[in-house]
Amino acid sequence: MKKTKIICTVGPSTDNVELLRKMMLAGMDLARFNFSHGNHEDHGKRLQLVRQAAEEAGKVIATIADTKGPEMRLGMFAESKIELNEGDDFCLTTEEYLGDRHMAHVNYAGLPQEVEIGSNILLADGLLSLKVVRIDGCRIYTKVVNGGELSSRKRVACPGIELKLPFLSEQDKADILFAVEHDMD
Repeated sequence: MKKTKIICTVGPSTDNVELLRKMMLAGMDLARFNFSHGNHEDHGKRLQLVRQAAEEAGKVIATIADTKGPEMRLGMFAESKIELNEGDDFCLTTEEYLGDRHMAHVNYAGLPQEVEIGSNILLADGLLSLKVVRIDGCRIYTKVVNGGELSSRKRVACPGIELKLPFLSEQDKADILFAVEHDMD
């Protein structure tokens, strides 16, 4: 009995019963459905394919519903990409704003009340980092610590800050209900 389980994310590139069967025979134990992408119709069809392939392979394959969860994102930028350099001033605002190299919209209205001067803010999955230097109403003024390219809809993270983002969004609730209704593990 193996002690390690192999989790495979299923998606459009695995929408093939024969491919899924081969993955299962090669050691796949769990099928992960990423609810950050696709819709319930897509996931339902994919779930049927996984179950069909498991039956053909003679294996028991667990199904995992990975919900999106809470997240903060930047808004849209006027240009496709901007470049931020170490030492640059950059402002995040909860006001609607078409981003540029000086300021960008962040979609979480509570952020200015929850960060402090000296807090670190990471952008684009941590590729860029900012240090908060001033907060004024709905604007967070920062200095760029680690620069790089930045574009629309990139993730925003605040390590070490306890944010009051809602734990479950309405979409998360709908995704969990879908998983329950479709007997996912």
